[in-house]
Amino acid sequence: MSRFLLISQTNAVFGTVISVAGIIFLGLLGSFYNAELEQLVNGKEPIEDPTAVAKGCYVGAFLYCVIGAFCYWQVSFTGLALLL
Repeated sequence: MSRFLLISQTNAVFGTVISVAGIIFLGLLGSFYNAELEQLVNGKEPIEDPTAVAKGCYVGAFLYCVIGAFCYWQVSFTGLALLL
């Protein structure tokens, strides 16, 4: 079972927590850009295609999901999965 451990226990827990924060942040930011929130779209440099920015945020959130799932999988090998 230890052959599946690719990162340390501390890094796995940290990666899981950061991934959850990144998913929430990028998901909300993508939703705001998709809704064309005026404060974000019309700043000093107006954004021409806010839906493209929203898609980029959603792709980033998906990548955080993948990384978070991997880190949680690593945490499950150490027995700390019950704590998260």
